[in-house]
Parts: sequence; structure tokens; C-alpha cells
Amino acid sequence: LFKREIGDGEYGLALVEARRAQAEAESTAARLAALNEFMSDMLTAPTAEGGGHDVRVVDVLNQGAAGLEDLQSAPDVRAEIAATLGAVHHRLGLWREGRRLLDEERTRAHASLGAGHPASLRITDELISVLEDQAELGAAEKLARDNARIRSETIGPDHPETLRTKTTLA
Repeated sequence: LFKREIGDGEYGLALVEARRAQAEAESTAARLAALNEFMSDMLTAPTAEGGGHDVRVVDVLNQGAAGLEDLQSAPDVRAEIAATLGAVHHRLGLWREGRRLLDEERTRAHASLGAGHPASLRITDELISVLEDQAELGAAEKLARDNARIRSETIGPDHPETLRTKTTLA
């Protein structure tokens, strides 16, 4: 009945779109499950290792950074977590550690995902923030211009993420 109402060609197209949407949803669910598992393991490891209530945040961050090696098969998840860990290092005033992590993981993300992947762009955004706070404005500006160009090409010049990136150049 459905097939006759919309026509054979349209039915095939609708089926292809439905399968694509299903595959995308399954991929997103798997990525979120991996993120959740990593963060849960990272946050519960200190108590499991006898650290108790005297655990320092920086120690948890360092354990998390070391655990990135377990995510070789999920480069997008690895990049998202690395961006978060780098941002937390930065916000705690641990700029050197945050910058090192972001630099290394940005290079890895660009190689495995490409510069235009959302996780690569996010990790670059975090690195830009660290560079600005370290008064390395030339390097920060170059990365921001690259991110703005890539976002303009991939998601459009008027997309909120593109505009947010452009405001860092103002």
C-alpha cells in the first residue's frame, strides 16, 4: 500500500534514507557508549585503586590522558575526550600539560579523521584557547583562521559554529 502511494522510485529513496539514518543513529549510540565507558572508568579508577577521598583532580586527568591509548580504534571518541581533558587542564591553569595533550591529539585527529571532522575542529578550538592565554596570538590566529575556513566550507559561513570561530578573530 505504501509503495503504491508514493511510487516505486520514491519508496527506494525513502528506504535508503531510513537505512542511512539508522546507521547514523547506531554509530552515534556506539560513540556515546564509548565516551560514557571511558569517563566512567576514568572517574572510578582512583577509588578502585585505593585512592579514596584524597584523589587530586590532576591525577585523574593524567590517568585519563594515559587511557587515551585504549581508544586507538575509535579516533573520534579519542579526539573528543582529549579535547575535554585538554580544556580541563587549561581551566585549572595547567597550560603546559593541556597544550602538550592538545597538540599531540590534534595532530593525531587530523591524520585519522581529517581537519574538517567535528572532533578535529573542537580539539583545535581548545588549542586556540590555550595559545591565546599563553599570549601566542600569532599561532592562535592562524589556527582560528584555518578553523573558520574549514567550517565555512563544510557547514557554511553562517552556521553558529563558524560564526563563533570567527569571533575569536575579532
